[in-house]
Amino acid sequence: MDHMYIKMHIKNSKWSYFKCILSLSLLMLMMLFPLIVQATSPQAASANDAYDYPIKPGTEEWKAFKTHDDMLKACQIPESTLKSMSTKGLVETVLEYPLFGDIMAYDSRQQGFEAVASRFNGLSELLNRKDAGTELLAIYSKMNPQDIEENWGIYKRAPILLV
Repeated sequence: MDHMYIKMHIKNSKWSYFKCILSLSLLMLMMLFPLIVQATSPQAASANDAYDYPIKPGTEEWKAFKTHDDMLKACQIPESTLKSMSTKGLVETVLEYPLFGDIMAYDSRQQGFEAVASRFNGLSELLNRKDAGTELLAIYSKMNPQDIEENWGIYKRAPILLV
């Protein structure tokens, strides 16, 4: 009995570790995505099936929202679209998520990431894709730590330095 418990605990620990690494990777990429897109060609940076959020911050429709829940609902990806998207398209979609800043509203970035993943169907779908790591690595491989500018604050520098 104890032996089975230990085996299950180790298996669960490995899965938790994997999810933690994947979530931190996504968090770093979300912070860097605008820089990555600028540094790569339009064809390489864009997937054909990435979701274009119909209502974006700064628009009159966005300003008309009365609650944060209204914003959350507007940013959900239709289920049929979500299931048919390539992982590359899904990565790009998640990195463009209009409510990414919600991650910073928690005691830690990990707590924020988990909260956003529980409320945003695009991120929860990406965490379940087996090839998510491969697509994230493709974006990481295009990053250049030399692109850090001296006037960047620690929050803007940290994700690049951790890669």
